[in-house]
Amino acid sequence: MILSRCLTGSQVKHIIFHDVFLDGNDLIENAIAAYYADASEEKPAAVLYAIRQRMHEDGHFIISVIVNEDDENQFTFRTIQTNDGSFLKKAIEICNRYRTQLNLIKLARILRDSFVWVPFNMIMSDEDYETLSKAVLDAADKGEIDSIIGQEFTAHDNIRMVPDILQNGDNFFFPVFTSDEEIGEYGEHFSKIQSHFLEAMNLARNNDKNVCGIVMNAFSESFVIPIELFDIIAEMDPNIERKE
Repeated sequence: MILSRCLTGSQVKHIIFHDVFLDGNDLIENAIAAYYADASEEKPAAVLYAIRQRMHEDGHFIISVIVNEDDENQFTFRTIQTNDGSFLKKAIEICNRYRTQLNLIKLARILRDSFVWVPFNMIMSDEDYETLSKAVLDAADKGEIDSIIGQEFTAHDNIRMVPDILQNGDNFFFPVFTSDEEIGEYGEHFSKIQSHFLEAMNLARNNDKNVCGIVMNAFSESFVIPIELFDIIAEMDPNIERKE
């Protein structure tokens, strides 16, 4: 059962602003301000010291600094993303633990540049299904069922990839996962495709089930991204600097 519930637009706009775990981050802000005022050799070290101190104090922040090569006084802030989905998973855990608007915005910015795993039902024509079934049965009759592993199968007709939809009461949710491993046993019944989160949003929005939102990691640390947030996430500027 999915315990997360769908938020209405008004609820999204009126989540509490204050995050007590950001109290004390003025230490970092002051160190950065001091660097801008006097970019001496000691100032960058003071910024790093402030960040380290807040880490020891269980401070919560996501920060990545890239120095402009043409002007070392200019900083560009970018999001860090890992290929295994661990960074996104950690962001979801923090957002679940401390449900504030600021954390929700952080998660939305991370999702804007993330790739997720989507379970699909593969639907093929009756003719292609019979051909595939025959290949499996022939291998089983010969006691060589493992021989079909890794074999390529070419379909003669179009294959439809239909995303799975989860239901909780009267609400429907589009499931995505931070990693292939996070899908668990549930994924054994589906084909799994890694997709950009923006593409997943479009699939969810256009689904004929009229979904309430996207549920992240439905069977572990679940979190619902309500459909009211889709446009906000899509309109965010990308946080990852892409090289040509």
